[in-house]
Amino acid sequence: MSFAELLPKNSIIFDLRSLARDEVLAEVLTRIQENGLTQAGTFDEILKKLVEREELGSTGVGNGIAVPHTKHTSFTRPILTVARSSRGVNFGALDGEPVFLFFILLSPDRNATDHLKALTFISTALRDEFFCKFLKNAASVEEMAETFREMDEKIKM
Repeated sequence: MSFAELLPKNSIIFDLRSLARDEVLAEVLTRIQENGLTQAGTFDEILKKLVEREELGSTGVGNGIAVPHTKHTSFTRPILTVARSSRGVNFGALDGEPVFLFFILLSPDRNATDHLKALTFISTALRDEFFCKFLKNAASVEEMAETFREMDEKIKM
């Protein structure tokens, strides 16, 4: 597992416009749809699943990070979109602090193993304080992409 495998081209959103939980999820899902990574007509279904997952308990894990995730039939493999908010979003994080980095994982609903492997890989990377700091402070999408390449070299799963 690697970020190179999980992050399709154009899957980094440098500065989210949205300031509310459901708006963030919709903005990210719009990017995924624009990249042609979902089947036509599935936007509302996937958004509903992401919102339902958040209502079970926030995926805001603390330290300014959230990992929203769900599974849906329209995906053939796990895909990740990473979004950064310069202003921070009240996402109901466990520590009560705003979220600045979102790692949104969407996986096929028929393959729980790959979904769990991807979540494990992401959580391993997120434990590296320098990785998160570099992503939060990156000056461009290119700097963020380079940070993902460097992390791939650091942790090989």
